[in-house]
Order: sequence, then structure tokens, then C-alpha cells
Amino acid sequence: MTGVKTNGFFIQNPDNAVDADPSTSEGVFVFTSSRPTAVATVGNLVQVTGTVAEFIPSTDLNSPPSTEISGSPTVSLISSGNPLPTPVTLTVRTRIRRPIDQLEKYEGMRVHVDELNVTAPTEGNVSEANATSTSNGLFYGVLPGVARPFREPGVQLPDPLRPALQPMCRDSMPTLN
Repeated sequence: MTGVKTNGFFIQNPDNAVDADPSTSEGVFVFTSSRPTAVATVGNLVQVTGTVAEFIPSTDLNSPPSTEISGSPTVSLISSGNPLPTPVTLTVRTRIRRPIDQLEKYEGMRVHVDELNVTAPTEGNVSEANATSTSNGLFYGVLPGVARPFREPGVQLPDPLRPALQPMCRDSMPTLN
């Protein structure tokens, strides 16, 4: 187990169990719909049984679908205290295909960047009545040397941008937690 959220957790193959296909992800999100049980602890090796599905976000139309295990998954503990898989280091040399698909091979996996230029503030909530703000920790960024992302009005996802407008797009950046 590599990460826990309020509605599920991430699992990823240990380094010694990765497949030989570099174009496929070694990780996946397990959607539990509520706080996961105590078995969902970072460093635990677990076996999960459930339904593989594509989650299509309805609230953030700029986010591509993601693969998850859902359908009331069952989780069995195999062992505890395991080292986390080595994160994949993303660089400007990371092979880029169509912007919407370029990082799918890292979906659900641990990633690392040496340097990231943040291009937008963190998202969150503002309560003007209470004069408070909270961040949800999500932000958008690009690797050094990559143009700041943008989309012109009228360009819908996943429609490709004109060649002159093809920097790494906001909608294709991973969420770094």
C-alpha cells in the first residue's frame, strides 16, 4: 500500500513484481467509498478483490478518467512493514504522446520530480463569512523547460491543441500528493 485517502487507497506492485511492459501502470486506486479499514496502512502488502472500472469524474471536466478497483472490494493483509516501491522520476525527457494520455502509464504509481514549476495556486475553499481559507493540497505544475499550460476557449478535452499550442496541458499533469 502506497497511500491512503478518505475514500480508498493506492496499491502498487513491489519493485520485484513489476511487469516487463513500460507502457502500463503498476499501481491502481482501490475505491472503498468511505474511510478504509486499518488494513489500509502504508507499507502493507495486501490482496484486493473487486471490480475493475474506469472512474469518470463528473465534477472536474478537465480530469481524464482513471482506473480503479471498486464494487465493495475485499482486502486481505499479506504482510506489514514493507518498503515502498521506488518512485518513477519524471523529467522533460519522459516520453510524451498525446497530452491527455502521456502520463497514464504512471497512473496510481509513486512518482518523483526533482524540480516543478507551480503554475496555479492550490485549490481549496474560502469562507468569507469566517475570513478563513483551507487548501486541499492539489496544485498544477510543469517540469522546467515546459511551457506554462493553458487551453483556449472552445477547445474541449480530449480534443488536441493546434501544434503551436501543445505544451504539457493542465489536464494531463499528475496530482502529486
